[in-house]
Amino acid sequence: MREPTIAKNYAEALLDLAQKDGDLAKWGRLIDQVADAMGSDAKVHVFMESPRVSAAQKNKVLAAALDGQVPTPFLRFLQALVRNRRQMLVPQVATEFHSLVDVVENRAVP
Repeated sequence: MREPTIAKNYAEALLDLAQKDGDLAKWGRLIDQVADAMGSDAKVHVFMESPRVSAAQKNKVLAAALDGQVPTPFLRFLQALVRNRRQMLVPQVATEFHSLVDVVENRAVP
């Protein structure tokens, strides 16, 4: 499976969670903030990318940093990305998520 397809699959799951929460814009901001942090903060990028840091350790840090700051389903979504070694796809997931929201909100054609 290619990365764009994988990212779209995760974006669809994120869209489902956002729709259940009833606030697509909020979830868009959340995934954008994570993507921006990974792109602009070298320490975050290296930490998330490093094979020396286990998925369990990464998820523990994510939980410590985000618990109470983001909806629990969003945190669990990020942790699933990490468990499946797909955390570096977050920027692509964000892009795909926004494309899907555009379709849902009739701003774009599928």
